[in-house]
Amino acid sequence: VAFKFHTDAIQTLTELGARCDLAEAHLQFALSLQAAQMRSQSIQMTADISMESQIKQAKDLYLTLNAPTQVQRIQHLFQETMQAKNSLT
Repeated sequence: VAFKFHTDAIQTLTELGARCDLAEAHLQFALSLQAAQMRSQSIQMTADISMESQIKQAKDLYLTLNAPTQVQRIQHLFQETMQAKNSLT
């Protein structure tokens, strides 16, 4: 159910052209996906809504907005995500 709200919010923000809020929505969706995966929940997702794609979309939006602090925040998150994935395998 939470994932539906995330995708609805992303769709609405895209339609509104609210790029800063949209970037944050992608980031929050990535964090929700990460939390669900850490709880070993089985999540069937398409390629466009994977955790990695959400992180990339957020980073790309923040780059277009010239928001270096947010880009650094996302790079740090991505590094942590990759480290967590590697420790599970």
